[in-house]
Amino acid sequence: MKKIVSLIITAILLLTFLLTACSEIGGREGSLKSTEDVSGGDIVNMTQSDSGIIVSASYRDAVTCFDDLLKATVIAEVTVSEITNPVPYTQKSEVTVNTVYSGGVSGTIYVCQMNDGRVLKKGEKYILFLGPQTDEPDNNEYYCLGGGYGSIIRVDGDNRTLYTNYDAIKGESLINWVAEKMCYKNWKVV
Repeated sequence: MKKIVSLIITAILLLTFLLTACSEIGGREGSLKSTEDVSGGDIVNMTQSDSGIIVSASYRDAVTCFDDLLKATVIAEVTVSEITNPVPYTQKSEVTVNTVYSGGVSGTIYVCQMNDGRVLKKGEKYILFLGPQTDEPDNNEYYCLGGGYGSIIRVDGDNRTLYTNYDAIKGESLINWVAEKMCYKNWKVV
């Protein structure tokens, strides 16, 4: 009988210890949950906070100026036709290629992104600077250089305006490229 009581007390103490440890770890802001190396060098971090899971990423092809964008495998003006979320914290957009400025794509391609606020929106027109998602020859999946910092430019034809989310690319290089390649002369870049 003493042995059974001793086992029950030990089990209760162990369970109490585990529950206390789990609640302390889960409640800490920024406690690391997962780090994964994806796409040949991009690092994705998932952390748990009081407000939920936070996803951040480090990209191997960071964009620091407009010239970095010109290294893209594909530069194209596209219109977003469909959006899916194949796995948590991601977005896969089906886009129709309107005009190609660099690279050999046409028709429909797919753009894979982290769903972290810089994602494409259905029905919008963009200039995208893309790299291949995989090295497979028949690949039609791409990612935005630098995780979308600067490599996504929204086109607003009604207001003759190009919108970028990244100040580092706003400047004469972008304005001149747009005027030369796209015949978008006297457009605003904001």
